[in-house]
Amino acid sequence: MALKNQIVKQVVLSILGIIFLTLSGCREIPLSPGAGIGENWPLFRGDVSCSGYTKKQLPEKPALKWVFTSEETTLSSPVVYNSIVYWPDREGVVRGIDPDGNLSFQYDLAVTVESIPMIWDSVLYLGRNDGLVTALSIDRREKLWDFKTYGQVLASPNMIEMEEQKLLVIGSLDHVLYFIDSQTGKEVRRYDAHSFIKGTAALWNEYVLFGDADSRLHIVDYRTGVAEDSFLLEGAISSSPAIRGNYCYIGDNSGNIFKFHIEKGKIIRHMKLLNAMDKNTSFVSVPAISSELFIAYADPEHLYAVSRKDGSKPWKYRVKGRGGESAPVICGDKVLFCTRNGVITILDANKGKVLWEYETGEEILGSPAVIKDHFYILTTQGSLLCFGEEV
Repeated sequence: MALKNQIVKQVVLSILGIIFLTLSGCREIPLSPGAGIGENWPLFRGDVSCSGYTKKQLPEKPALKWVFTSEETTLSSPVVYNSIVYWPDREGVVRGIDPDGNLSFQYDLAVTVESIPMIWDSVLYLGRNDGLVTALSIDRREKLWDFKTYGQVLASPNMIEMEEQKLLVIGSLDHVLYFIDSQTGKEVRRYDAHSFIKGTAALWNEYVLFGDADSRLHIVDYRTGVAEDSFLLEGAISSSPAIRGNYCYIGDNSGNIFKFHIEKGKIIRHMKLLNAMDKNTSFVSVPAISSELFIAYADPEHLYAVSRKDGSKPWKYRVKGRGGESAPVICGDKVLFCTRNGVITILDANKGKVLWEYETGEEILGSPAVIKDHFYILTTQGSLLCFGEEV
């Protein structure tokens, strides 16, 4: 009931916000490139290695601060830049919500979007279902460029910072991983994976790692666009790798989770850490990794913690509903995750003990975004929930 009341309130506020933006001639919001890390969760999984880990602490006693509802379906996840939360709905409308839950940015692409955006130096980048990759200036509220691929772009972008330029790296269902100049929108190089690419590419040293629909993990040198190594898993890969140190963790769509030791772009050794519990079940499992643990689903009903040191499993937690699509986030000594059924849970990362739960009553497929003292959850019905410390 509380969530419904919040939604009614936010519908009114969003209408007033749209009117304000129109009457004010789309007033610019000052956003500096050098925002503090506490205010940012600028891309999928929080960092370029897609680790799903942050040192930011979750509130001790989380409380719902506000709800903003767009009433438009979304399959995306929220990202945060300078304390503004952004996401696209499935109709292609990109919204930005300020720390008080008010609409502060809106741009209509007028095309289906299912990907998760990335924001870098006040520019929002995202893939589109019509095969384009788009760059939007947040400050100027205008499109900077479009880049054309030949398949749907469902993956989230990542950013490579080189001395001479910054390269956007993103995969498409046309089988190609593209390296795009972030300023001009021009192709710099490409790598043909010969299969659909749905997951976000993770960065490690001079390499990008990603999986494809033909079950293969690729390691590509981003300086040349040449593959250094690859490995065939046991099922299609729609998820993103998670990297920490010289180790990469990735799951296939059956629920198998693999660990790879990588040096100089080559796979030195590998091992399977989790076996699929039901090989007839297909779902996406994106791991989260800390210095001691990796946490992931091996089936849609259980979240597993596995020791990175010896492969032991300190705990297994049966989730309320179906898990998988919404990836967990490790926040210090806690883990935050959501289920399709709309249950948000915080566990003790070391013991698997429930510390807090909240039922939204709406389906959740997107992954959490975590900033200092707050975290954000986006439902598929277009409700953005902000949680902070209980007063």
